[in-house]
Amino acid sequence: MVKHGDNLYKVHRSDEDGNAFHSLSEGEKTVISFLYFLELCKGQSSSESTPRKKVVVKDDASPPALIANCMRNIIEYFFNFVQKKDFNNVFQKPALSGDMYQAFSRYMNRESHSLGQNIFDIKEFDYSIFKDGLRLVFEECGYSEHYKVMIK
Repeated sequence: MVKHGDNLYKVHRSDEDGNAFHSLSEGEKTVISFLYFLELCKGQSSSESTPRKKVVVKDDASPPALIANCMRNIIEYFFNFVQKKDFNNVFQKPALSGDMYQAFSRYMNRESHSLGQNIFDIKEFDYSIFKDGLRLVFEECGYSEHYKVMIK
């Protein structure tokens, strides 16, 4: 990529003239899209501005599968990598074992591409129930302060 005007970039290959965007592989397009997304997350209007640390989250108008998958990734990352604990027993706690949280619990307890059951569970997706379930996971495990800080 080469700088092309104010705050604009142009995809350029050293052996080609003109715009090389149409010759990019899917992987190259994905990387460029991801980098563009990261730049948008900075929320800065100027390239000279200093970005602040941010966590980008889980819009309730997004597709249900995306929201649920992000929630599952948050839970897995926090428990498996940060706390180095297994979170499977969390869903046995009375607060999360009620009928209201069944779809949430099933979705959080398996990988996103498992058996196709998630497709049926996502039809039961209710943003407020899933969001409340996410809160309960952290509270029931003693991490309510962490949840309060991160949800802001």
